[in-house]
Amino acid sequence: PMTNLSHNASFHSVERITPSNRGIKQSRSIPYVERSWKLRETSNEVAGLDYLYVLKTFMLVFVALLAFQAVSFLLKNLRITLLGHDPAATLKLDET
Repeated sequence: PMTNLSHNASFHSVERITPSNRGIKQSRSIPYVERSWKLRETSNEVAGLDYLYVLKTFMLVFVALLAFQAVSFLLKNLRITLLGHDPAATLKLDET
């Protein structure tokens, strides 16, 4: 049976983030994607997407990649701040 998940498409869930139930959007997004995979969710539109659950999975993947890039950027700038210069840029100049 096909289930309409359009009413669950927002991040407003029954759970409330309280001091005893701390979390981030990711903690609510993973069950959202899991449910979509279990139901093999498709679009309700006539010419809609057949594999909507894959698209929702990629949204989580993109968030993870963005987080990794942010950590990389932070570490690179921290290294530049502590050393006073970018060692990678110095190596590139020496090679030419």
